[in-house]
Parts: sequence; structure tokens; C-alpha cells
Amino acid sequence: MMNLFKSLWKCIVFVLPVLFIITGCGGGGSDGDGGGGTPVPTVPTVINYSVAQSTMTPLLTGTTASGTFSVTHLDLAGSYNRNTNATTLLESRGMSFNINTTPPALGGGAMTIGITTPAGSTATWVSGSNPTAGKFLVTVTARDQITVQVNSGGTGVDISVNSVIIASLTWAEFVGAVETSADSNVVLASLAYNAIQTVYRCVSQAYTLIEVVMENQDTLTQSGIDVQLVTSLPGYPSNMHVQWGGNGSGNISPGDNFLSRFSNWWMDNPGSNQDYFYNGRLLWLDYWEGTNSSGNFVGGDFKIGITGDEFFEEEVNGGAPDTGTRITYKESGFLFLLNW
Repeated sequence: MMNLFKSLWKCIVFVLPVLFIITGCGGGGSDGDGGGGTPVPTVPTVINYSVAQSTMTPLLTGTTASGTFSVTHLDLAGSYNRNTNATTLLESRGMSFNINTTPPALGGGAMTIGITTPAGSTATWVSGSNPTAGKFLVTVTARDQITVQVNSGGTGVDISVNSVIIASLTWAEFVGAVETSADSNVVLASLAYNAIQTVYRCVSQAYTLIEVVMENQDTLTQSGIDVQLVTSLPGYPSNMHVQWGGNGSGNISPGDNFLSRFSNWWMDNPGSNQDYFYNGRLLWLDYWEGTNSSGNFVGGDFKIGITGDEFFEEEVNGGAPDTGTRITYKESGFLFLLNW
């Protein structure tokens, strides 16, 4: 379940490295608003991202064959270098989530888990799907705090409880420990890390929608569009349909909405043994774009899946989507902003 943001075209993951490839943003506008036909702002090499609670939907909830996880707190932010893929997750950022069925090593019951970067520690990714520096704190009420420290070579992690290292694992071992380890603290740390990756993969799809809308605004005011930004998995032709919700003026404006539907969207991840497959509805509910005293921004509130047209992710195994790995989302989401 690893791999965070993924690029739109090369599909290299970003756990953070998502390849933000915004070539320009149509519109702009005066302080505090968007649209209006003003010159397109130039996007610099380094941009900032933030992901937080939406005011328009409940926080992200996913359902699998074994249970449900629901994000209860979300505060992710950092920077991304569009040339080198170097990425950060700022100190004191993270998320909390509730899972209603934990792995056997954790007792199988419900649990609320937090994962954050501690004060004074910014997590860093040079490239690839795992950090090269930094640490995470994993917390559960009435349990000792767990520290996950990226090792000095960036090849894996040291897991500590009460300042004592209890396990040193490669990244592959750490990712899989949620299913393979008998140590409850190691399982808990792996579960939390996989969860934050899962959230970022949903954010990645919201980024895809932003990219398509920003590069096709003129066309979208006239009709819906179909795009194929990813290579199709053999036997599963891919497509993404996007349409503007309209506002009666004929011009895209702040507060507008966009509807998208992913069909057989294959996120091939060279350098990793895990790819992902997406289908379903994703909505950009509240389009924000413009310039204010802090600079330029684009983003808004996103709903992942709707009743009757859920959004779901599946792992690709043996050259085909594996329905047994499906995570289904509906009527939940987050606020996602890019700024520079």
C-alpha cells in the first residue's frame, strides 16, 4: 500500500515526490480572487502544497474487504522541487485515523492512530517513494509512543520505543510489516506509514484533476473532455473524463465545480513492485485560483467518490487489477492547495 503522490505522465511516485508539472494557470485575478483573464502566473521550480480538512465533505474514509479506515485529522504541508523531485514534509505535520479492524497483532479491534513529523524534524525525499531523511512519531492512546527514524543511508528505518531500538528494517520490510510482523509496535508503525501513503495517493488523483482543468479551461467552457495521460494497462484502456459544472456566465470563476471520472487509470510505478489502478468519480467542489498577499494559489475542496459512483483503488498484481485489494471511497475528501 505504499507510494504517495504520483506524477501525471511519468507516474513516478512521490511519497512525497509527486511530479508537479503545472505549466501555467489560466486566469489569475486581483488580490483574493481568480479568473478574470489576467496573465498566467509563472510557476517556479519550488512550489508548496497543503492538505487539510474540507468544509464541504467529511474527511476521507475508505472501505476494504477487511474493514474501514476514516481520517479524523489531516494537516500535511511541504515543498516540492519540480526539477529535482526533492520534497519535504514540514515539522509537526501529519494525520490521525480510525481503523475499525486492526491486524491480529494489534488485537483485531478498533483503534485511532496518529502519525506526525516531530517538532524540529522535516522529512525529506530526494527521489523515489520513501524518505531519505527525517522521522515520524506514531501515537495511540494508552500506548508508548513509537519513533520511526529514517536510517543514515536512507535504505530503511529504525523503530524505537522509549528510546530503545526494537527493529531495524529495510523499506520493503517496513512496508510489509503490517502483514508479516508479530511485534505489535512494528505492526502499528507500519500500519500508520501505509495509511499516510494511502491518503497521499488520493491527493495525487486530485492533483491530476487540477492539472487537466488548468491546461484545458477554454475547451472546458465549451464541452467536456476526455484525456489519456497514463499508459493503459494491457487489456484495460484508460480514460479520464472531465467536465465543468457551469455557472451561467460562460466563464470559469472561483467557486465553480468540475466533475471527473477515472476509468482504468493505471499508475505504473517504475522502480517499485507495486502499481495501482483507479476507477470512479472525483469532484472538484470549490475551485480556487488567484493571487493574494502570499502569492499565487490553486486548489480547493475535493470529494472522492459519490453514492452510486464510488471511487476505488486496486493494486495491480500479475498484470491485472486485484479486486481483493480494493479500497472504496465515497462522499468524503479533503482540502488541497498548491501555492507559490
